[in-house]
Parts: sequence; structure tokens; C-alpha cells
Amino acid sequence: MPSINHVQRTMLGSVLIKLLWLPALWFFFWAIYPLAWVANGEPIYYIMLSLSNWLCMILSIFAAVVLKALLLDSKMRPKLRVLKLKREEKQEKPKQEAVNPAKKQEESLRLFHTITAIDNIGVLSLIWTITGSFSLLYYLRTVENGASHYLLHWGFISLSIGILLSFFYLGKEDNLSISNRKVVLGLLIIFTANLTMNLANSVRFDVLTGADVLWEYRAARNVLEDGWWNWSLSNSYRYHSALSISVFPTIISQVCGLDLLDVFGYVLPVICSLVPIFIFLLIYQTFNNSKLAFLSAIVYLESYFTIPSFGREIKRQPIAIIFMLCSLIILLKVMEQKDVSAKERRKYIAPLALFSFGLVVSHYTISFLLLAILLAICIALATFYAFQSWFKKILKVEVPSAFQIKICVVYLLLFAIMCIGWNILIAPRYTMQYVDYFRSMLTGGFKTIPTQLETEVVFEVLGPVVTAWLFLVMGSSVIGFLILTRTQKTLAESVFLVSGGLLLLMYPAWFIRAHEASWYMSLTRFIGISFIFLCVFVAYVLLKQDKKFRHIFTVLFILLNLPMNMLLPIYTDYVLYSPEKTVPIEMAIRQLHNKQQDLAAAVWTCNFVASSEIISSDTPGVHALFYSNNILAEVLNASYGNGKTGNIMAFRPFVYFTSEKLHEIQSKYLFLDVFAVQYGLWYVAGPARDFRITQVNMTDLLSFSNKIYDNGESFLLIKR
Repeated sequence: MPSINHVQRTMLGSVLIKLLWLPALWFFFWAIYPLAWVANGEPIYYIMLSLSNWLCMILSIFAAVVLKALLLDSKMRPKLRVLKLKREEKQEKPKQEAVNPAKKQEESLRLFHTITAIDNIGVLSLIWTITGSFSLLYYLRTVENGASHYLLHWGFISLSIGILLSFFYLGKEDNLSISNRKVVLGLLIIFTANLTMNLANSVRFDVLTGADVLWEYRAARNVLEDGWWNWSLSNSYRYHSALSISVFPTIISQVCGLDLLDVFGYVLPVICSLVPIFIFLLIYQTFNNSKLAFLSAIVYLESYFTIPSFGREIKRQPIAIIFMLCSLIILLKVMEQKDVSAKERRKYIAPLALFSFGLVVSHYTISFLLLAILLAICIALATFYAFQSWFKKILKVEVPSAFQIKICVVYLLLFAIMCIGWNILIAPRYTMQYVDYFRSMLTGGFKTIPTQLETEVVFEVLGPVVTAWLFLVMGSSVIGFLILTRTQKTLAESVFLVSGGLLLLMYPAWFIRAHEASWYMSLTRFIGISFIFLCVFVAYVLLKQDKKFRHIFTVLFILLNLPMNMLLPIYTDYVLYSPEKTVPIEMAIRQLHNKQQDLAAAVWTCNFVASSEIISSDTPGVHALFYSNNILAEVLNASYGNGKTGNIMAFRPFVYFTSEKLHEIQSKYLFLDVFAVQYGLWYVAGPARDFRITQVNMTDLLSFSNKIYDNGESFLLIKR
């Protein structure tokens, strides 16, 4: 047997070779990434930067190959593999034996290998992730003070490398247990990366941003002010029936002594960051494949459609999704246990009922979505059972038993009673609005999508590079679904495919659909919800080509996916990453959401305009007057009482959107926000999710109205 020094020298060479792959990955990323900036100007500079990094990457690989030839003895490699297998095996504690030189040498090798080899990858992945998270959040906090954009790029590169290393840290095995330390470390890295994304807006703007977050905040504040949850308010206030954002944040605020704004800005995003972990658990439960589950969680957390919707803008949704995922995990587990006694199955009844009720009271949209999925699953299982010979032969589906179908049908009925009963009892007004909405979709006939809808505007803002990448990912999900339909499937996998297939079939509703299809749920939001199931199809495509192309596409995907989905190629035109004054106003007006606010105008309006009046404004104007956490927190009680009767917006006077035809407005008052005053832009997000930005003539506008309020940034006009 070779000497201990010779073996340790060989082991050290192995470690150095692995470390040399890190700069190779670094240079590879910077060789690909600048090509996305060529279209933005200075093409020669970025092309030269890319070529120089290609050269550095080749030199790093060459150095690794040379070092491998010099330091690694071919006779030692089998011994190192044996030691690695012995270290990973679970062995009983050996009896005390006399220590001989050979035994001592083997133990020394094992200890040396443990310290210097595999564990280094896990530690490095954690270091890269934490470094990237800190760099990104620090940049967002200091961007208005002139922080260097290199810090932003470094943050995303570090996060991507950390996630990539955590994926390869899992090794070649695909059936690791959930308690395995590699899996635990990987999930910790996923949680850290997702938390960074969810905290981005709070760290950057110091205000609550998002489409619905201030409705949610108002619901929680009602509970906090009253000291109890008054269910009768659910008919007057949107989202008051969602206990996930009305009662739950209030409890956290009272128990922890935190301000309610801090709970929404910093505490709830921590809880929302758990969603990818539960996605991992569901996919692992379904496919019994740890690598597929882990890669699916990565695909989900890095998606553009899940990053803004979950955690950053809509708080109730991810909480409801956690309950939905837990319910599906338990349901699949019960359905798979065909030979288990009834007594064993009863222990799952209580947690399944608890998670199902938690879903119902958290978010009505996700509840109805699960209801539709369960209905599709029951129909599919009954079809598989009725035509089992055909499905077993053609689609390779495991035939369900009558007992499994019975479990699914019983759960569907109980969940339907729970879901419909709660919503009709607590919030009948909004429940009937949903009924009317679906009825109008079914009876109105399908129409062609309007010319300026959210799909066009979203992709216009994202730019061609990011848009192409998103279409590539969505196309991969369709390909993965088609491939999986041709493979041998267990019953749980068939159920998952039915769920994903149902959601894929819903996509045409936004391209040839009823006019009302995007009123309650926009395309981007629906993609974010459906990606809970579609992410596994993308991950399956990546793993399918891993053996053939030696991880090339997987490495490329993980390195580029996060920067692409976080809009790094257009960072100079994105208000999250650039000072607000440097972003083109046409872009910023569609990116700020309810960031735009005017507290002084809101206070003046509440004090001097009669509560019976109506004020017309465009989308940012309504945001400026009503959608402001400062108004809700500081002005609400002082200016117009508790605001809990009458108007559901809890704002006096009532503010509503109007079209760009300002001469035709019916209201007495017209509010012009900073965008209209300074740039002459009138921005409207219509009821069909169509976005229009129109140039208005301020001179003509002022000719038929008087200015009764002017603070230099915004005007309130009254008709003559």
C-alpha cells in the first residue's frame, strides 16, 4: 500500500483540481453573459469582454487537466472511490479493536477525505449564496446613493454559482432521503436565495409595493384596530375573509411587538420563501427522485412569474399555496397506501382536514383552483379505471383501484363543501361576483384578445432577450410534459401529470378567450400559480439530457436563469436596480405599482373635498391618493373616521380610474399625479388588463378647469 504522504499528496491534487473548476465556471458565465448586452450599446466592448473570458476559461480548464496528469496517480483513484463509499455508508459503531498501522492509515485517509473533498462543495455553495444575497441586498439599499452596478452583477453571479454548486453537491444519486445532509443544505440554500428575491422590494423602496398588498394591509389593520376579527366586514372589504393576511399578520404583530408594516414588509416574505421547499417535498413524494425535486424547486424560485407574485407583491397567495401543497402531499400518501389498515389511514385525516381548512381561509382563488384540479383528477382516475387496458398499454399508466378513486372523490366532495360553504357564509358578495364572472366567460363566447393587453406590455418592458428566455422555459415545460406522458408512471405521477395538463390547457384562454378572462387573474399571475406543477416538466427536460451532454445545458440553465428572470439584461431601464430619475418614464410608470404616492394631496383631499364627491384619475393617480401605506397608517382615522362603512375602498371621497378622454369625464374633480404634471402622460390599466399611455395637453386641460390644489408635484382640478 502506498505511503500516507503519497496518498495525501494525491488527495490534495484532487481537491486543487476541483477548486480550479470554480474560476472556469466564473469565466464561462462572463463569457456568455455580456452577449446579452450587445444590443444595448457598445457592442465591441462586450464582444471583447466575452472573448477574453472565453480565453481565461480555456486556460483554467487546461490548468486543471495538467494538474490532474501531474498529481493524480491512476493507481490511487480506485482506492479513493472505495474510501468515499465507505464514508457514506451507514455503519454500526465498531467494537474497540487493537489499533494496527494499516487500520490507522485507513482512518487517517477517511478523515482527510471528509475534510478536504466532498464537504467543501457544500460549504462553498453556502458561502457563494450568502455572499450573493448580501451583495444584492446591499446594492438595492444603496442604489439611490450611487452604488456600483458591479455589486449587482456580483450578487446575481454569486447566487447562481451557489445554487449550481448545491445542485451538484447532491451527487449522482437521485433517491437521497429528505433527512440527508446534502438535501438539507440544498434546501437551506434555496430558502436563502428565495428570501433574497422576496425582500428585494422592501429593501429597495421602504414601502409596501404590489398590486394587492395594500388591500391586504388594510384588512389586517381593521383586525388590529378592532382587537378581533369581525367577519361581517368581509362583505365590505376585499380580502378581509382571507385570514392569512387579516388575522395571521395581526397575531404576529401583537405577539412579537412589531409594527404591522414591518410584518408585511419583512416577516411575511420569510414565510413566503418556504414555498420552494414544500414544492420539493411534493415532487419528492410524487416521483421519489431527490435530484428532480431539487431542480424543480430551483426552476420555480428563479421564475420571473413567481418572483414578483409570491412574497413580493401578494402575501396571501404563497401562504395558501403552502397549505395546498401540504394537502396534496398527504392526499397522495393516503392514495398510495392501498394495503394499509383503516386505522393507519385515520391518522392522516386530522392533518389533511387542518391543511385543507387553512387553504380555504387563506385565499379563495387558490381554493377554487384546487377544487378544479381535484375534479380533473377524479375524472381522470375514473377514466383510467374504466378503460384500464388501453391506458395501461398506450400511456403506461398505473391503473387505480376503486378504493383510491373513492378516496379522491370523498375528499373532493368534502373540500367543495368546505370551500363553497366558507365563501358563501363569510363573503357572499365577492363569491357571487366570481359566479357572475365565470358565467359571463361561459356564455359570452370566445373573442380575440384586444390589441394592447398585458401580455404585450409585459414582454415589451422585459425586452427581447428576457422574453426569448421566458418563452424557451415555457416551451421546455410543454416538451417535458409530452415526454413524461410517454414514460412508465405510478399513480401519483399520473395525478401530477393530470394537474399540470389541466393548467397547460388553460393557457389558450389568454390568447383566444372570453373578454373577461384576465379581469380577476392576469396572465403573469396565472403562470406563477401554474408553475407549481410546470416546474417539474422543465426540470425533467434538463435531467433527461444530462447523461447525453454531461450537464452542459443544466449548468447553462442554472447560471443564466436567475439573472434573466430578474431582468438583469435590462437593469438600466428597471427601476428596482437603477435610480428612479435615470429610468425612462414610460418604463418606470409601469414598474412602480403603488410606489407612487402623494401623502399631502391625500390629506388635503380628505379634509376639503366632500365625501360624496368622486375624483377621476389615472392609475398612478389613484395609487398616489389611495394605495399608500402612509395614508392607510397615518391619515385614515384622523381624516375620515374608521372608514369601515359604505365604500369598499375605505377612501372618502371615492377615487376611480378614467380614460384618457379627459374632456368627457363625468366627475366634478380630476386629480393629476406627478407623471401627468411633469411629463404629460396619462396611464390607464383598463378592466381587461389593457395598458394605455397617452400624451395629454396640459394647456387645454387647464382651460376648462380650475386648479384648487397644487403642491408642485400634483394638481387637483375642478370643472368650471
